[in-house]
Amino acid sequence: MRCLALAGLLLATAFASSAQPARLPFARPTAGYTDDIHPIGWSADGERVAFLYRLSGGGATGSRYALRVQDLTTDRLVADEILTSDEPDGEPRLATVWRTQQRRIRATLRQHGIRPSTVRMSRLPLTGTGGPYRTSVETQRSGGRTTSYTVTMRNGRGRTKTLGSESFGSYSSPTSIRVLGALRAPAGERVAILVEVSEPGYEAEGARRYRLYGARIGARF
Repeated sequence: MRCLALAGLLLATAFASSAQPARLPFARPTAGYTDDIHPIGWSADGERVAFLYRLSGGGATGSRYALRVQDLTTDRLVADEILTSDEPDGEPRLATVWRTQQRRIRATLRQHGIRPSTVRMSRLPLTGTGGPYRTSVETQRSGGRTTSYTVTMRNGRGRTKTLGSESFGSYSSPTSIRVLGALRAPAGERVAILVEVSEPGYEAEGARRYRLYGARIGARF
């Protein structure tokens, strides 16, 4: 019980002293709907990363923020909670969500062992033991449309690993898929590769969304 209380105190102190998470520095489109990722921090072993994800929505759905925690060993979201804020125009703002939902955010971070910290995006290829580590996206097409993609990583010795993939239904075909960079855990060898998927939208306005794929670099690649 004493250890749990101490862990809770450390998390509360870190949370109170941390500013609202900044968005990752990738370019926004001039038109359409763009999701945003605002990383919050990592677990001590670097295997889980927490972030606020802005779902741009559009139309009647509007924008929403989700608090997400991703296990980078399985790429499964172990937490995915919609956060609300009572804005006069109904459009949630990060500052308001961060201020009014602190108790809920803190509880989720404590549950998954996340400590708030500055999370920066690294350029590719990644360096390190056994590097450089180069990441690429291979698309699969059928009938003139993109049906799926696969993300792979290759180390400096020529060994290649598949990090993940995504398939698209008959009513969805991305216009572009690209790797933007990586989030590196402060401890351990885990990284999260950031992939952007651009899709056509209504009235010529496209949409951009983002996915993270976990990988291990170094001696145990």
